[in-house]
Amino acid sequence: MRISIDPGVNCTGVAWWAGRGTVLLGACGFRRSANVSKEEFANMIATAVASTARQTNKEGELQIIIEFPQAYHERAQQKGDQNDLLHLAYFVGLLHADLIQQELPPFSVFLPLPRQWKGQLDKDVSLLRITKKLSAEEVAQVELPSAKSLHHNVWDAVGIGLWKTKRALCR
Repeated sequence: MRISIDPGVNCTGVAWWAGRGTVLLGACGFRRSANVSKEEFANMIATAVASTARQTNKEGELQIIIEFPQAYHERAQQKGDQNDLLHLAYFVGLLHADLIQQELPPFSVFLPLPRQWKGQLDKDVSLLRITKKLSAEEVAQVELPSAKSLHHNVWDAVGIGLWKTKRALCR
């Protein structure tokens, strides 16, 4: 089983994969409410991921793929406050630590950078390539947040999983 995660301190996308990590079981976004700290949010996601892994993992080895934040040196690639990346890296560390504390089967963690799995694709091109790689049944398993601005978190979690399963996007 594979679980792919696009972390965000306000919305995190998670996708679950079966069939040795090649079939999308489901994907959704977890949104942090204003009264929940980043630490509590990371723990909530780790608990949800662990619960799903315990219920659905029939394959033994578990792989967890979490996108690691990347700082860009080119001004054109930078979006928002680059200091926010520090908060995101901290959140990824919290999530990883919380996963270690869960009662999970043996698992390994991969931390690819955005450029590793999607290159320099524009968001619209990335979304198009992700959806083209999925079957109609898999697309039906994707639950998007009500806010359209948060859809990319879920689709990126799916894209990271596709990359890890060698159903690459950049080709």
